[in-house]
Amino acid sequence: PRSVGPSEVLCRENTQGDSFFVAIQGQFLVMKNGKLIKTLKQGDIFGEIALMLTEGTRTATVVSEQGGLVLEVRRDELYK
Repeated sequence: PRSVGPSEVLCRENTQGDSFFVAIQGQFLVMKNGKLIKTLKQGDIFGEIALMLTEGTRTATVVSEQGGLVLEVRRDELYK
């Protein structure tokens, strides 16, 4: 588990990513091209597209709204 602060960026659109996340506590804003497209909450998964479909490229930016807790799973752990 990893604690995140308010407005902390967990994924940034068009950058390389080597992990995905499970939201444990808090809300997370998904932004694409600077526009809000979705709000994630407990149990939601994000960042997995970079690991499975886009050769590591993030498709959106995800920001913690008020802080929270996530489980971060790195690529090497996922493929073990």
